[in-house]
Amino acid sequence: MKKLLVKILILAIVLVVPACSTVEKSSESKPLATQPSTSIPVTEKISARYLSCTINEKPDGDVEKEILADYIAANPNFELELIFVSATDFMPKITAMVTANDSPDMFSNYVQYFVALHDMGAMEPLTQWFGKDYVDGILPAVTQECMIDGELYAVPWSSIPTGLIYRADWFEELGLDVPKTFDDITEAGKALTRDIDGDNVIDRYGLALIASNNNSASSRFVAMLRNCGSYELLNINGKPMTAIGDEGSVKLLEYFYTWANVDKIIPPGAGEIAHGTAINLLAAEQAAMTFSGPHTIGSVLALNPDLKGKLAGAPMPTLKPGEQSVSMANITGLSISPKSKYKEALVDYLSFFTNFDNFKRYNAKSYRMPCHRTLIDSVKDNTDVFGFTGSLESAYPLFNVTYSGDIHIALAKALNACASGAESDAAKVAAEAKKQIEALIEKNK
Repeated sequence: MKKLLVKILILAIVLVVPACSTVEKSSESKPLATQPSTSIPVTEKISARYLSCTINEKPDGDVEKEILADYIAANPNFELELIFVSATDFMPKITAMVTANDSPDMFSNYVQYFVALHDMGAMEPLTQWFGKDYVDGILPAVTQECMIDGELYAVPWSSIPTGLIYRADWFEELGLDVPKTFDDITEAGKALTRDIDGDNVIDRYGLALIASNNNSASSRFVAMLRNCGSYELLNINGKPMTAIGDEGSVKLLEYFYTWANVDKIIPPGAGEIAHGTAINLLAAEQAAMTFSGPHTIGSVLALNPDLKGKLAGAPMPTLKPGEQSVSMANITGLSISPKSKYKEALVDYLSFFTNFDNFKRYNAKSYRMPCHRTLIDSVKDNTDVFGFTGSLESAYPLFNVTYSGDIHIALAKALNACASGAESDAAKVAAEAKKQIEALIEKNK
């Protein structure tokens, strides 16, 4: 077992490990397993492939590998090849594999690609495997991110509702209130941007805004838009429509430009700050705030454990005082290919992978939130995520279409243009994004 665990932890990109599974397909309710799977000898080894966007992340992937090792210890005849791809490269990779008739048996899944993957026939219907009781227990905010027409197509493993992450100790030292509006972010950011060592060089910034030109930044942009009374896409009277270009979206883009280029509460090179960069800035104590999900706290603590208890989460600020903050569930799901020969084995593994005890230890390191009512109590001991618990209750469902990924491209470009300083006219940037999104709507009628 020890040798096997070492093997799992060392290999970075592709990993083959043995396990076995013998669950039978059933129409009866099958709740998530609460005990490890029982090893039942099989005469033929099973070799499955898993395309994962999280297996090499820190600390998330380390816990996944530990869970996998535990499953392997009880099930020694199943080979699982782990293929890592970054979240930003996921859709091109899975599309290429499906097109080439080379689908992985199991893969990570994300809400902005859900409809497109469904229309490609890339996902096995899972209700028949997990049962109605399990499906009925999925949290309401999550259902529309893992189900289509009442059918489950992805097991919702974890969620990362987007909110504000901030250095609670620094806020307390300076007597600052937790920001509730984007104007509050401006004022707090100015107070927190400081020359700490007196050499006339700013070495701590108020905000690490994730503004790189990719879907990591755009997914946070979407959550912020809703808190400005705007939206990227909604179904209005049966028709897809965008509000990009309205007052709220323009104001938000103006904040991005001003924070980075006028107030300078964001480190230089704001347009290059990706999620990993923001994590590093927080861990190095060079930034005080960022907009992200609770998983970011876990990643920061993996780099700097001394910050335990100093980081906190809060609801996403709003444009105007007194408005209800909202978020999206933003789940990571796990799907199975309908072409896989190993569905029974993979369902068995997923039942083990997503049980109460395993999610509890996953949350303790990753800080990601549960998606199922049976797992809610598993996070009650992790006080650092309390600021995000209400976010799932106020989460809204995304309106997903086959071209959602293309909409995110337009949003990321707009965010990046303003934050980087390439464009100072927020109304112009919003108008261009609106033009692109409306062209996508028209093209896909």
